[in-house]
Amino acid sequence: MTEEKKTTHWLYIQSVEKFRSGFPRFIMFLSAVFLLWVFSPLILSLGKDVFIRGIEVTRIINLLLLSYTLIFILLTFREIREVADAVAGYIVYSLSPVDEEENKLRQRYRKIRSNFRQLSYILVTAVLYSIFKQFLLSIVPEIVAVFGIVIVLWLLLTLYAFSLSIAAELEERTNRILRKINGKNKRRKSSK
Repeated sequence: MTEEKKTTHWLYIQSVEKFRSGFPRFIMFLSAVFLLWVFSPLILSLGKDVFIRGIEVTRIINLLLLSYTLIFILLTFREIREVADAVAGYIVYSLSPVDEEENKLRQRYRKIRSNFRQLSYILVTAVLYSIFKQFLLSIVPEIVAVFGIVIVLWLLLTLYAFSLSIAAELEERTNRILRKINGKNKRRKSSK
């Protein structure tokens, strides 16, 4: 087995391991946040019209729920990064020839991985934005509008960079396939 084959196989194994370790934890954390979001109206109603030293208990519960949610979402960053790396690695592996040199493979992997990480960070930011939107509206409504615009701009720029890198990968793969087909056609013509 050549060094190049070991490298591409290594990328596949690494991607599968990252996906297997990160995805279940990501789902667990996401489920906990989702359940909290579903039951938060019930939990908040427990403190309605109850005051401690002039502070409504609902505000304290709301702060605790937001802190819990923020902690869980921050804990998912590692798992999100693991899943994004796994997907990027699998895409690069599946689009790479077996005999590709290691440096080129690693360079392509880093580029795609960066784009997938950016997309995953936008996903987390959008979830955080939607969770904290009502809380932010009660404090400073203008911040919600500014954050929304910034998230959309970030998403558009990242999607543009992502589509360019995936298009370059697909173009390179298509060119390799066409070169193979053209090489076979030339050999057939020369043998006739």
